[in-house]
Amino acid sequence: YPVGLLTSREASLAYGDSSTNYLNNGDYYWLLSRGYFDNIYANVSIVNNGNLYSIIGVDYPSGARPAISLKQNILITGGTGEIEDPYTVALPD
Repeated sequence: YPVGLLTSREASLAYGDSSTNYLNNGDYYWLLSRGYFDNIYANVSIVNNGNLYSIIGVDYPSGARPAISLKQNILITGGTGEIEDPYTVALPD
């Protein structure tokens, strides 16, 4: 199953509102979108604790928010998305 880090475009689409959630919890996390190389240093795209996109060195400790992509016709049939109560999904009838 395809699982990976979010791109900056996907992260911006996933926010939706300003409530605290899996992606919007005040922690820094890496994105799949590239940053740049500066001499011998690699820099990557991140979401910082202000929910703004930044470029930062790979040696800076950040988290990861893995994600999966679902087809648009998938139905969420239950759960809150929390560790203790994950989403359940189903195909439409």
